[in-house]
Amino acid sequence: MFNAPLAEQHRKLFFPDRQTLGRYCLASDYRLDLFSTGEGGFAACLRYGPPGDTRLLVYDGGSAETGKQIVDHLRRHGGNPVIDDLVCSQPGGEQCLGLFPILENLEVRQFWMHRPWLYSDAVSQHLHGRHGGDTALARHVGNTAGLSFMLESLARRRKVPVAEPFQGAQIGPMRVMSPHRDWYIHRLVPGFMVPPAEMPRRTPEFSRLLERIGVPCGRPCSPDVESLDESGECRPEMESSVVLYGLIGGEGILLTGNAGLGSLTNAAVYAEHLGIRVSEQLKFFQVPASGDANHLSPSILDRLIGAARPPSEKPPHLSAFLPPPSGRPELPHRAVVHALAERGAQIARTEGRIFFGRSSLTRASSHD
Repeated sequence: MFNAPLAEQHRKLFFPDRQTLGRYCLASDYRLDLFSTGEGGFAACLRYGPPGDTRLLVYDGGSAETGKQIVDHLRRHGGNPVIDDLVCSQPGGEQCLGLFPILENLEVRQFWMHRPWLYSDAVSQHLHGRHGGDTALARHVGNTAGLSFMLESLARRRKVPVAEPFQGAQIGPMRVMSPHRDWYIHRLVPGFMVPPAEMPRRTPEFSRLLERIGVPCGRPCSPDVESLDESGECRPEMESSVVLYGLIGGEGILLTGNAGLGSLTNAAVYAEHLGIRVSEQLKFFQVPASGDANHLSPSILDRLIGAARPPSEKPPHLSAFLPPPSGRPELPHRAVVHALAERGAQIARTEGRIFFGRSSLTRASSHD
């Protein structure tokens, strides 16, 4: 289970009673600023609460340049802003670099991140440089967890409390839906020590050539039928992504990082266990892994967004954001775009900054 005393302590610090929680979440205005660049990575800044008493949650930092943009943006619109919750969705990866300028330049009350080295002696030894084995494995572990290891050191120097975001923890108005602590420790962390197979990646041109001569290549895509399947698979590091869901002012927000089918399934099961009707409440969906078809399936989309339906029955105003990938022209996969559209999602794909929101926080900042 997650660290219940720590999560409860944090919840009471910001929301000492249900009335306060409702004021900041259930009846709150909000503004969700999204940052992305062609360099890869993604970041989200969620400002929520009643006018004049708002709070701030930042989810990931994107590239180093994106992190600087976030610092400039928050300073421009908040003077000397305070980030109530800063979340690193997974160890390593493109979303970590932008967290360094954020931690270095802004006040952060709570930093949420996973620390796989606490649960694996092998990971810890590689990160501390005390393992004399395979240099390729050491390089892989460094790429996987090295950035988050450095982030924790920076947070400690800045005297920022660090907590781990396991299923059930409350982070501002958002609840951690995945990963579950036991699943993370016993199933995912051991996989961090297994380097990915060295397989040459097919270029889009080579893939098209194979298709012309009748060799199946990748997932088929038809404009008339569902072309996603249930066979997607991704690395344990991606499955460890922190999945957050919150209902703010009656509108659901789902942030997924690079979560895969295992993590999203756990999130859906947990939501159903709590009686949370995600598909009925969802307003904003961050599509995992920039629309990689290995991270989604029809059953997951049915549970989180809803089943495909005729245009006349599609729910209005569901936004799905696809962060532009770095050096991956094949993303987002056409099957993902088609599946989202069939479920009534309005798809947003852009570089730079865009925002979503409701009521006064959006209107007051609509000129940004």
